Amino acid sequence: MAFVSAKSILTNINILDIEDVKASKGRRHASKEFQAFAYKLSKDLNDPDHLGIYMKLAKNIDRSVMERAYSYAIDSTSEFKGRVFLWKLKQLREENKKAIDKKNFEYSFVIKKMSKFRDQLKSNLLDKSIGILSKETLTNLISALISLNSNNINILSIGPIPSFKEINEGINELNKEVEKKHKLKFNIIEISRELTLDLKTLIKGKIIVKDLLKNTFKDNSFDLIIINSYWQFIPLESEYKYLMEVKRIIRDKGIVLINFKESLEIKEVWNVLIKGKNELEYFSKETPFLYFKEMLDKTGFNILNESKSDKYNFYILSLKNED
Repeated sequence: MAFVSAKSILTNINILDIEDVKASKGRRHASKEFQAFAYKLSKDLNDPDHLGIYMKLAKNIDRSVMERAYSYAIDSTSEFKGRVFLWKLKQLREENKKAIDKKNFEYSFVIKKMSKFRDQLKSNLLDKSIGILSKETLTNLISALISLNSNNINILSIGPIPSFKEINEGINELNKEVEKKHKLKFNIIEISRELTLDLKTLIKGKIIVKDLLKNTFKDNSFDLIIINSYWQFIPLESEYKYLMEVKRIIRDKGIVLINFKESLEIKEVWNVLIKGKNELEYFSKETPFLYFKEMLDKTGFNILNESKSDKYNFYILSLKNED
């Protein structure tokens, strides 16, 4: 076990306050319980020079974690028990944080973690985004675009555009039949900065790094919104808000393509993907179709048609007629 300095350990876990350390040097009597515990630590660990550090730790860190680290250090055979204590305390706090994070499904936390995950797997995500649509899904999508009866179709893809080439070719083929030009304008919004840089070399269109809930799109901006696999890492508590934002920026007769992974029960979890020597954590969720359908009803969306591809169900949605 390699030791590092006490100051280095404490700096890494952001709990060392130099002023508190200086102030503690003149103390000789404990007026509060945490101070008494700090005196005990410095004495039992034979580390009086770091009394101020122990004061800060005892005041701010959960006592059960402190006591576990203390027991470990006391039982060790090292002559530097103070260092052992600090090393073990850091390890225990990191383990506790991981345990807490595994139960954290808040939107901001999930998006931040998934942004890093997508940075690290950008090549895989680009490969998966191409050809993910089945022929049935693609046919349904093109038919829905045709029904818009518009010369200019403004498209927003949340994540890389799936089957970009096929969608474009499908529209062009239609043009030959009806002698009508459909101009497609593509926009992509992506939370991964690394993935966005690659997309800019592959696709013509406006590509920005941003979370949809922090976007600045105007109301009724798009004819088609593609939620490309993003639905799988939108936490349950944020589904309503997310769909309402989609509803705000979709045009009245616009359509939404969304893929959805169905299960028998409601589940959201943090998973681990092994890539080389690294463990990459990623969020995923699954819900029964009825739960998904209730959310669509609640936010004012109809299902126009559905199809399947691999593990996902694809749905083309429209806004309900509020009249």
